Amino acid sequence: PLIYSLKHPSPNPFVNNTTISYSIAKPGNVSLDIYDISGRFVKTLINEIKDAGVYNVRWNGCNDDNRKVATGVYFIRLTSGDFTSVKKIILVR
Repeated sequence: PLIYSLKHPSPNPFVNNTTISYSIAKPGNVSLDIYDISGRFVKTLINEIKDAGVYNVRWNGCNDDNRKVATGVYFIRLTSGDFTSVKKIILVR
């Protein structure tokens, strides 16, 4: 059976882009957002209804305005239903 999970991004640290894998146990709204080390919002990667399953999404190190963000530590937050998970990622320019 499927479970809710957020895998560690690969590669991490990354230079140009990284792949984020996650799984959803039940159909529903899924949001996958990036935040900087200060907790400021950077980018929404996913905000839509998804079926149960395993998914991959790439982040290219850009914000919602499609501008490259600075080298540093970022956090990926997955939310679906009552499930929330956060993983740390490091961007190196």
